[in-house]
Amino acid sequence: DLLCLVHLFILEGFMARKVILFIAMSIDNYIADDQGAVDWLEKNVHGTESDDSYEKMYSKIDTVIMGRTTYEQVTQKLSPEKYVYADRQTYIVTSHLGEDTDKIKYWKQSPVELVKRIQKEKGKDVWIVGGAKLIDPLVQANLIDTYILTTVPIFLGSGIRLFDRLEEQVPVRLIDVYQKNELVYSIYQRG
Repeated sequence: DLLCLVHLFILEGFMARKVILFIAMSIDNYIADDQGAVDWLEKNVHGTESDDSYEKMYSKIDTVIMGRTTYEQVTQKLSPEKYVYADRQTYIVTSHLGEDTDKIKYWKQSPVELVKRIQKEKGKDVWIVGGAKLIDPLVQANLIDTYILTTVPIFLGSGIRLFDRLEEQVPVRLIDVYQKNELVYSIYQRG
């Protein structure tokens, strides 16, 4: 019996690699404005309350996945001096392949195939950074285990929507809701 428990523990540890979507959006469901900019995010955080939501999530992951546009925004606009995810394995899903390095890999095939492959590998959790074209097929394939949706107190009115191209209903369960500095965190798990 003890041997069975040890095997179960090892198997569960191996299978426990979760896929997390941690993303901020406006009240009206936009993740970027019409030009793809996200500068409105920081401008609309009000307060001085300590908020370690990002750090808690980031400590659980060892892999980030993002689309090419998101990667370019991170490396050219948000942090051009230093790649902020250099300590994690990065996969960039794109039809325009770049040169792979030890920590950055380009992926031309479906994001669904990539996530399924990564889930079979040993490691920590996986963070889906964005954008919408990458996220939608993963939601539709029901591959996201945890959704951490941060609502920023602004109506953008137009821009790039989160969850704009879903063809079917995808049930989830609400796990937690909390507020920090006028940001509302809604946490859901796959239904």
